[in-house]
Amino acid sequence: MKRGQNAAWVHRGFEAFSKGAFDNGGDNLYVNARGEIEMIHRFAVNGDGHVDLVFPNAHGYIERGWTWIYTQADGPGGDWPRRQLPNDSGWISRAVDLDGDGYRDVLVVCHRNDLGHQVDSLLFWNGPEGLSLDRVTRLPAMGPHLASPRDFGNAHTREPCECYVSPPHDVNGRTPTHLSGTAQIPEKTQLRFQLRWADNEQQLADTDWLGPAGPGSFYDEPGRPIVNPPQPSRWLQYKATFVSLNGTRTPRLEEVRVEFQA
Repeated sequence: MKRGQNAAWVHRGFEAFSKGAFDNGGDNLYVNARGEIEMIHRFAVNGDGHVDLVFPNAHGYIERGWTWIYTQADGPGGDWPRRQLPNDSGWISRAVDLDGDGYRDVLVVCHRNDLGHQVDSLLFWNGPEGLSLDRVTRLPAMGPHLASPRDFGNAHTREPCECYVSPPHDVNGRTPTHLSGTAQIPEKTQLRFQLRWADNEQQLADTDWLGPAGPGSFYDEPGRPIVNPPQPSRWLQYKATFVSLNGTRTPRLEEVRVEFQA
């Protein structure tokens, strides 16, 4: 953290960022060796922005089972409508938007048939008309068990985002005026900010996160004026929300700057 005369709170670097709080104990967000905050798990092995599918090989005997998609309805789960996906011993499945059209496709990882482990896994494409049994891509594999070491999305909410909360900053009664930052934001990712204020550090946890239009809104353009900061306020925090729509790329946050009224 650097302080200028009258000036700004500049938050950057490994030491400063590491004093903040990371979603879910940092299971998918960290400060790298360059002092940038970024996501950990990415589903593009070669970094090209497309989801890559990795199939581990397996061995031996396994009890076979079916893959069902249940539609939530009233009553106990045994009464819910369900749809069977044809497959050979579907071991596990993943729902993720592979082609970026806004609909989650379903990958069924097939383990074996009655003859052995040389079976195709199946990718069922989704779209405006729903999940299709006619649009299926067959992916050769050798008895895989799993689809990924980690499920897609936030471990708590399953949304495609992770949050970083800065350490509290003593503004000493100054009025913040502008919020900006330095970041790399690849295609299909976003980086959004919110702020909160309180008279003392302990009250921050009970205070709403605010954007330019209040709770639920975000500062998503660098250098935007801070709207209606309460006066006077002693303590300030920011929250950075890292969004990766299909989990293949990550925003990288290098610096956050809060300007104050001179």
